[in-house]
Amino acid sequence: MVDFQRRRLRSPLGRRWVWAMITAAVMLSAGAQAAAQDCFVDRAIGGSVPFLLAREAALTNARTYGAVATVERKILPELQGLEPRDWDHGGSVFFIGGDSLYNVLQIPVTFKQNCDPGTAPVDLSSYNLGFGLRAGPLTFFYTGGANSAFISESGGARGAFTLANFFVGHYYNVAAPFLGARRFRLVKDGVSSMGVDYIVGAGLDLKWLDATVGYVGSTGAYFTLDQLDLGLFGRTLLQSLGQDSLELAYLKAGKRAFDWWNKDGAQGTTTVYARKLRLPLPTVDDLQGAAYNRALEQLDLWTAHIEQRDILRYFDLTGAYTVLPSPQLYEARLSFHSPNYNQVSGVLQASRMRKKLWPVEASAYIGVVQLPRMSFYQVGGGQHLAVGADVAFIVGERGATFEHGIVRLQVWRNDPTILDIFPYAVDAWQFHLSVQYGIFDE
Repeated sequence: MVDFQRRRLRSPLGRRWVWAMITAAVMLSAGAQAAAQDCFVDRAIGGSVPFLLAREAALTNARTYGAVATVERKILPELQGLEPRDWDHGGSVFFIGGDSLYNVLQIPVTFKQNCDPGTAPVDLSSYNLGFGLRAGPLTFFYTGGANSAFISESGGARGAFTLANFFVGHYYNVAAPFLGARRFRLVKDGVSSMGVDYIVGAGLDLKWLDATVGYVGSTGAYFTLDQLDLGLFGRTLLQSLGQDSLELAYLKAGKRAFDWWNKDGAQGTTTVYARKLRLPLPTVDDLQGAAYNRALEQLDLWTAHIEQRDILRYFDLTGAYTVLPSPQLYEARLSFHSPNYNQVSGVLQASRMRKKLWPVEASAYIGVVQLPRMSFYQVGGGQHLAVGADVAFIVGERGATFEHGIVRLQVWRNDPTILDIFPYAVDAWQFHLSVQYGIFDE
């Protein structure tokens, strides 16, 4: 678990701007609450597992995985696929996005008025920003990830904090290399807080191998290796998780988009990979030594994945199996989508396929996800219905090949990519909005 010291903002302008946004959110939320009820939350009541989870949600290494996901899904794939690989060609890509998970936890609270103690919902938000530049065989990239947790008492409070946290989170995503990866409290209720981390790095395309290395702001390193012609890839994140040395927090390796048996085009393409993920560990004061090591063993999630895309052009099948901590089915999903939906996973593909794409591409899925039993999160295991929908709007003139953007709206419930990081967010609805923009010269 990332645990670094709090730092004061050194920039007066930055400090005033950020706290002005937070103050405005508090005032707006207070007005909304007053219209809806007579009791206002004073502080969360400590000691319970939901309290610990809510308090630590923004302060652990969960935000680092947001920065990693942005690098892997939105930045590097766009730049590594550019052809030809000489100094006269290149490109750039920009991504900004936000996710909100509502009613993730219910925590015990006290109120400022003469009201009996009760419970209040906690929402989680994640904000990610990334930029990449390709010049010949060289690639440079930067991504930032910010997670916030806040007590939400009403719809007005939820909207105000979500809006304010969007600006505050992306402010820190931009300023993180100068201010440092950090954590801080948003308001003094014992829970509402934000944590920020970032990755900055560079890559080199050797034609037979593409390698990148990145520095993780909260002390760590990120590496990737890709053999593009064979579709082989590897990803790893080394991070200080509360110990004296770096530990393997994330590992992913496999083969993407091969079609050995796709003779008539009806079977689509297959991607297989194995993954190891260390889940964020809540802070427990008396957890030390052997007990701490056993907890980490429990929270190391090893899974095997297979994805079959574009079956009959309209269907995807996704499956995953948990190897450790306990062997069992992890995920099974069926997706139905527009015929060129998988071509808008990034702006580079969209620019190449522009004449064939619809102005709007969409997808919806239904499936099941099964979590292993994790006592630290009060997760008892069991299967949960997973549903989601995605709508991608293609921005750019039809036939243009060098400059494109994608505006994406998504809604999910029990999506595995979220439960990977927040396993206690079972049955919470998530809403996603992002913009990706790229300029390419091939």
